[in-house]
Amino acid sequence: MSAGRPTAAEAVGGSLMTLLRPVVLSPFGLGWAKGGPRVPNLGRRPLFDVLNDVVGARAALACSARSGIDVSDQVAGLPFAFDYGLGVDLADIGRLLHGQVDEERLGAILSGLLLLQWKDSFSVIGHRLAVPDDPVARLHAASEPAYVVLAPFFAGRLPVAPTDVEPRPNRSIAVHPRPEWVGAVRTGRAHAAARAAARLLRGRGWRLIVDGFERSNVERGRLAAALLLHLGRGDGDLRQIRFLLNHQCTVGTRWIASRESQESSNEQT
Repeated sequence: MSAGRPTAAEAVGGSLMTLLRPVVLSPFGLGWAKGGPRVPNLGRRPLFDVLNDVVGARAALACSARSGIDVSDQVAGLPFAFDYGLGVDLADIGRLLHGQVDEERLGAILSGLLLLQWKDSFSVIGHRLAVPDDPVARLHAASEPAYVVLAPFFAGRLPVAPTDVEPRPNRSIAVHPRPEWVGAVRTGRAHAAARAAARLLRGRGWRLIVDGFERSNVERGRLAAALLLHLGRGDGDLRQIRFLLNHQCTVGTRWIASRESQESSNEQT
């Protein structure tokens, strides 16, 4: 994936700019959209309510892509997490889920950044942005079971589970969320989607001990926003997703997560 160029799936699924601003992307560049943005009222509504609606918009676009005659399987299995742009570290996710991000300020910054054309700019600014060295915030993300079990599906990649024969595999399979999960997340019933996701993960060999998804107090808009974010900083998306899953698994796999956390800290120092 090129950080400065939308993928084929993004062209179908829409970037935040094309979803939140009255613009469309064509072979000739950006143009004005008729009828306004697909998700309206950025800056007039709470930011996380708007981003919750972005998840719904991407679901509608993904379903439209699946019904198209000439759409490839790659686009039909559109991940919900944005894969165009700079990714985030799990520390950012932890702060977002636990209400440590200023919603009003973030909305104002986002509104300004969406006015800019970022093509070919990420390679210039990417190396100037330091990954936050905050293992506690990363553990906060890993402690939210609903996010942990849903994140691989919304990101589109599920790491292969460790086994006695292969305790540290470095492979993944393509996945995407079921349509009913999207509605469950958006309407505050993420626990239902999480239970279904956990069953699929166990079927793939992940020995999860996580349960009690109903006890989560994460706001639905914050969870929806977290599932849109691409885990592409620091250790990369696959390793960070594996880190999440290992922390919700049986004792037999937790040593792997602990070791990876220590290695990550050593690499950053």
